[in-house]
Amino acid sequence: MEILCFFAGIAFFYTKSIYPIASICVAFFFNRRISVLLWSLSGLIWCSFHQVHVSEQAMPLTRILSKAVVQGYVASIPVSSAHKTQFQFVVTRLNNHPARAHVLMSCFNTCPNFQVGEYWELTAKLKKPLNLANPGGFDYVTWLQTRHIDWTGYVLHQSTLLTAEKNSQYKLLALRQYLASTLAVLGFDKTSQGLVEALALGITTHIDKSSWDLFRRTGTTHLMVISGAHIGLVAGLVYGFVKWLWCRSGRLCLYLPAPKIASFFAILIAGIYSLLAGFAVPAQRALIMCFFMFLPNFVNQRFNVWQAFRYALFAVLLMEPHSVRMPGFYLSFIAVAILVSVNQRFVQNGFKKMLMMQMACLIGLMPLTVFFFSYGSLNGLIANIIAIPWVSFIIVPLSLITTIFGHWFVLPASATILSGSIQFLLR
Repeated sequence: MEILCFFAGIAFFYTKSIYPIASICVAFFFNRRISVLLWSLSGLIWCSFHQVHVSEQAMPLTRILSKAVVQGYVASIPVSSAHKTQFQFVVTRLNNHPARAHVLMSCFNTCPNFQVGEYWELTAKLKKPLNLANPGGFDYVTWLQTRHIDWTGYVLHQSTLLTAEKNSQYKLLALRQYLASTLAVLGFDKTSQGLVEALALGITTHIDKSSWDLFRRTGTTHLMVISGAHIGLVAGLVYGFVKWLWCRSGRLCLYLPAPKIASFFAILIAGIYSLLAGFAVPAQRALIMCFFMFLPNFVNQRFNVWQAFRYALFAVLLMEPHSVRMPGFYLSFIAVAILVSVNQRFVQNGFKKMLMMQMACLIGLMPLTVFFFSYGSLNGLIANIIAIPWVSFIIVPLSLITTIFGHWFVLPASATILSGSIQFLLR
């Protein structure tokens, strides 16, 4: 109850909706404890501190800066096309004065080769983003705010690279960019390369529109981005493999029990995968739940799946309160709640169990997908029955192996199998 009240306080801070307040009132009506109100208030206070931490500083109050000289870091992997490059830019100085702001920067036509972590001086036009007045249109401002982006802009001229050395804050992003660049020399076609980047590194910008349309029509979009299922799959595979390997030696088992060493490597590899994938909300949720499910192998404390679920919800809200405005936050947690509930209530095995859980997810998540995306896939049940095992046990492991080891030695067989698997799935 306390965690849900904390969530309601955060939701009210960012949405200004009456529904979180109503839920707090209902909780207090049935459970007349002051802790209900205190936890809700703590959610509001935490959001206030977080907002101060991420908000812009020393930026002008005007909505448009026609010509601004900004210095700062490239803070995202640039997305490049024939005529445009777009990236997030963290401003540290504005017109030779200290400042702080996050800008979604665009560069048109002839653009420099921007790399993550580089320090640039740009002459750009900046403006505060606005939504279009079309009813039911895409909420562009909210989309930017959830990523802590305060301004949008485009480069005018006079781009100067001040420091090529990567800032240590962006080392992980630079590694992801480097791994993505190595995939271009392994012989993938454009579609396959985009999907491998999405499944291994969480980079979805190279998937073309036709592929996204196909995934939406078949209800398999969740498989083509890093989801909690992928993190859990990797943790489970690592746990099973290390435990089997460790049990081959009786002497090793005397020194350290196999479940303990297997749990350690499962959490470690799942954490590395989550970081390489960008550590989005679904990855955060899955990693934290895996941690609590493996924790009993190290301490004399048992955690059921609902406890792990609640602690994961609380931890995600602490790390990124803005996540309450992301559709992925609700889809991820509600999907897990549906799967756990169905698994505990109905005793089935094999194909019947998989079919029942897929049907429950289809029915349970349909209202959310219609609300967030104005689209729902009724044929997703059949498509997911085929796609889930294919993606989970073939495409994801091959994508990880190819991404991590492909720049050390050529993997033509892996690249061929992966491309063929993806083309089969797309058909």
